[in-house]
Amino acid sequence: MATVATRARPLHRRLGETAAGNAGAWVLLAFVVAALASSRAAAHSVSPTALVAIVAVAAAASGFMGSIAGAYGGAADVLSGAAELDCSPHCPAAPADDPWAVPTLWRTGVRWAAVAGGWALAAVGLVAVVLDGKHAGLGVMFATVVGLSACAAVVVDTVGRHRGAHAARRLLLERPAPVPLRRRAWRQVALPLAVLPTIVSGLFAWVLFHDYPAHQPYAPHALTRAVVLADAPVTVLILVVVFTVLYARPWGEVDARLGRIRLDDPESQAVPVKALIGVQGVVYAALVCWLLTAVVGWFLPTNPTLILVMVARGAYAGVLTLVFSAVAYVRGAVNALAVDVEVDA
Repeated sequence: MATVATRARPLHRRLGETAAGNAGAWVLLAFVVAALASSRAAAHSVSPTALVAIVAVAAAASGFMGSIAGAYGGAADVLSGAAELDCSPHCPAAPADDPWAVPTLWRTGVRWAAVAGGWALAAVGLVAVVLDGKHAGLGVMFATVVGLSACAAVVVDTVGRHRGAHAARRLLLERPAPVPLRRRAWRQVALPLAVLPTIVSGLFAWVLFHDYPAHQPYAPHALTRAVVLADAPVTVLILVVVFTVLYARPWGEVDARLGRIRLDDPESQAVPVKALIGVQGVVYAALVCWLLTAVVGWFLPTNPTLILVMVARGAYAGVLTLVFSAVAYVRGAVNALAVDVEVDA
């Protein structure tokens, strides 16, 4: 197994470091979400109902992704030597099941999404009562997303990392049955993962455009095809960063080093360690997905309805996530296998 030379830290210290880093990242992400909602909303402010939707959906999405990304992140820390455990492989903290098996992986994500979303929904409801019908501007949105959704994200990620670190050590001793790479990448990881952006993007479209008058092309802030697709490049960029850099690629590396996958066609999929797969495939996928905006524009009328906008933006985000996640996962897995073969040789 390939490891990266690094200074090992006790798991509890490593969890504290990653929690602090995640908190900083979520502050930035919360500002991006609040700024985007403010910039696209009518009068640059959202209704109390929209604020509740933003915070609850953000918390649920962060709970879903945090549980999965946290488990992979904890495993990566153990595999790279960044974290060390001071208990035996059979300590009570070690999960009895395989957290990366398909049913367990996504079922855990859904459970954490329900917990985080429900908690944020109850808390942001109090904020909506305080607003008393008044719209929320950028500052209120930012503070609410940070205080509720970001806190949930950090907690869920930390719990997932603790679980993943213990599970990785156990699976190094009890290797799982390997799964063909394409099946794992497309069917078991990318396809279920694409469901989340589809739902979130569709709901966020309602938040952004529910105040826009439909079928009134000359009205201020009219709901038009150009308005709906104006931020397509931003959507592509965000999904590229999130699902190719932060999530799917490291997940492929962890699965490869835990023995979870095997190459479908070793002659064509195996690469030498001196010629690892670069970012070209991700760049090409990003260009193709950006051109997909034109295809979405063909299906949207000049003055679409809100429901049609929600469906179009949700489907667009889902397709992008499917492609980016699968390509990045395969890249991470193939490169990790190449490095491991070189080290073993």
